[in-house]
Amino acid sequence: MKIEVITTQYEFAHGHAPRGRGFWAFELAGKVVFIPGSKLYAEAKREALALARAAAVSSINVCA
Repeated sequence: MKIEVITTQYEFAHGHAPRGRGFWAFELAGKVVFIPGSKLYAEAKREALALARAAAVSSINVCA
């Protein structure tokens, strides 16, 4: 299953696409999930996609 990663909210708040190292949060099925630890965006996104697959969610939002 392909999961859509929506970055609109993040891009509006920060003026650019998500990138780099930091503390990341994603919205999955109406709930905000914080990825523990300071991670690169790609690492955090990978973890969020795994959680989304387990929850059978078709899209996730990167929180601002």
